[in-house]
Amino acid sequence: ISELLCKSDGFDVKITEVNPVGQTGGYQAYIEGINRGMEASIRACFSGGCSGYITVPTGEYFVAYDSTSNGNIPISSHSITGLGSSNGNTGWVATLEINGYSSPIDTVTYGGSGSSGVSDWQIVNPLKTYELRGVGYNNQYGANWRQSCDTGSPGTAPVSACTTTANSCLQTDIDCTINGATASPKCGLPNSDYCACDIDGVFMSDYDSCIKMPLPTNCRGYIVNDPSFSDEFLVLEWDRAEWDGDIEYAVSYLSSSGTSIEFTGEMSSIVIKGYAPYTSTNAQDYADLKVNYIAPVSGSQYSATADITCPVITQTPTKSPTAEPTANPIMDPTGGPTPAPSHDEPGVYIDHDDICNVARCDCFEENRNCCTPFGSNLPSTGSCEQQIKYIEILSSNTEDYQEEIAFRLYPDSYTAETIVYYQLTAYGQFNYTDIANETTLATISPRENITNTLKIFVDPIGSKNVYYGNTTIVDGDSFATLTLDINANDLMCDEDNCEIALFDECVEQTLLFKLNTIKCDVDDGKGCIIMYPSTIWISVFRSKTFCQTIFPPNTSGSELPSYLWWVIIALIVFAIIMGCLIYRFWTKQKQTVKEIGDVEDDLINEVNIIEQGIAKDLDRGDIMFNNLATGVPNYTRAMDPAGNILHERQGREENQFAHVDAEVFQVRQHFGPQPTDNSIHTRTQQPTVQQQQPQAPMNSGFAYTQYPYPTPTQNNRGSKSKSNSNSQ
Repeated sequence: ISELLCKSDGFDVKITEVNPVGQTGGYQAYIEGINRGMEASIRACFSGGCSGYITVPTGEYFVAYDSTSNGNIPISSHSITGLGSSNGNTGWVATLEINGYSSPIDTVTYGGSGSSGVSDWQIVNPLKTYELRGVGYNNQYGANWRQSCDTGSPGTAPVSACTTTANSCLQTDIDCTINGATASPKCGLPNSDYCACDIDGVFMSDYDSCIKMPLPTNCRGYIVNDPSFSDEFLVLEWDRAEWDGDIEYAVSYLSSSGTSIEFTGEMSSIVIKGYAPYTSTNAQDYADLKVNYIAPVSGSQYSATADITCPVITQTPTKSPTAEPTANPIMDPTGGPTPAPSHDEPGVYIDHDDICNVARCDCFEENRNCCTPFGSNLPSTGSCEQQIKYIEILSSNTEDYQEEIAFRLYPDSYTAETIVYYQLTAYGQFNYTDIANETTLATISPRENITNTLKIFVDPIGSKNVYYGNTTIVDGDSFATLTLDINANDLMCDEDNCEIALFDECVEQTLLFKLNTIKCDVDDGKGCIIMYPSTIWISVFRSKTFCQTIFPPNTSGSELPSYLWWVIIALIVFAIIMGCLIYRFWTKQKQTVKEIGDVEDDLINEVNIIEQGIAKDLDRGDIMFNNLATGVPNYTRAMDPAGNILHERQGREENQFAHVDAEVFQVRQHFGPQPTDNSIHTRTQQPTVQQQQPQAPMNSGFAYTQYPYPTPTQNNRGSKSKSNSNSQ
């Protein structure tokens, strides 16, 4: 019991399911186990090789499988590949190993036997696995292994009873006689969901199989005496059948009167008063032993008789087996104690001033079992919280900085060479809020893909996820140390990696590690126990001052205050509005200038037209049509009521001249330097020129006009002259 319940090294792993051969339609070959002890790095092995190591928390299942075998991948929350091949369906040996230990922690051998020396293993049908009937069952007993309910249940606890499936017994790959049942089992009615084995005293029904019933292998009887009443009793004992399920024993024996009596119960012993005298003949086989089972699936009762003898091996004891005690004890005391008193079993705990103010933290001056991993020995004050050690890296400790953690012997006066084995696990990069207390720490699990943007490197673990090591407490010393070498490189990109922390990450995040004491070995041959605190968390981070030397305030993109972003956004909006207003003003001014230019062009054009007059297209000697003419030569028109007097009018007007004063504006435009006198701006009066013009015929509709020099097309701006124009 002590070996089963008291794990001095804290490890307790157990094999719970085995699929030795991968099968198409089923799963690949795998070994399933459960970690019932402290968190550990575990691997599984067949004879063909071992899987890789995987860290498994307390109480969790894990699976190691052969990825090269046939079948589906056995999915589990904790799984690892690399498992080698087995020796077939009935020749496999499965083991579980802890990293750092030279021998397996758990081994299951197919066909092996427990203390009875008899193998009760069954053979599973195709597409089935070997599954332990319950996680608490002894996995060294062959009968405690059944064929799986389905094709397997990797990574999960076994069910207490399989759920039957209609017609499962009728499947072609199910053979009810695979384990040697000589009768011809039938499928149970009405659903054909189990093998209905014949009651032959050897086999009983199981899930789609018939299995042999385990039997006791040894029985004995002896006489005990009750000196108070001078009574004698016959005690019969037998070894329990290697089966952890429900079982009942039936014992038949003869009473003192010669009557055959049968006793039935679940105990593996019976006390008889009034037993039949035994002789040299019947003492060799004094009782018959039978075992009753209830079949796991069908619920039918099966019985088998143990083919063993139950002899009485002791003689009648004396009525007074011991002498009476002396009336007066010896008064003289014993001799003095030895100079070097003997100690209880020594222990080892983690000790550091940064963790607790006193040794053993809350268990100071408490018994050695205080806060043990597998007990409820709480201290009188305080609790059994896991401790955190904070390592702050200053700007002066960026390279080759060392921090020591001590493993101390208990009690203080004990001295002996002691080897302490430990496990250091890297959990990854976390925010401080994630590790604020024990409640949050309990929910943390190691990161699968660990990133280190903080550029902090801790040895001896380095880039590994798990590191196993040991340190020796030299005889005469009370402690040994684990030295952590820390290097905090600058947050700069290198050729292969440019994942670096920003200022906020540098200040708010930490690298998290977990240190576990695995076991201790004392050189003097005594045992050694792991004492509280046996586990501590290690938080490694840069100081805020150190981060500011790398990221001066307000130089990192993530360093800008939040209000400054609002100011920047407001300025951007203001710039957009101003740009719109300026563009609108510019386009309006441009349109106004264009309109003014068009008006000026029209004005200049009108001035030119006015200055050129109606005869702007005539040159010297040209003739134009006179709109005031009353007739056209050689043109016949309708009778005019006044036509009879036209000749009179023509006679009176003939040889008469009209003297008209006409003003002709002449504009002169100068280019280049301006004259200093006012001659250009002086209006001069030109003399009237009278010149006899050529006469046109009277009846002609055209007028001949000759312009004196300068002609009207020569613009002399700023001067005006009068001339006489004669029109005939």
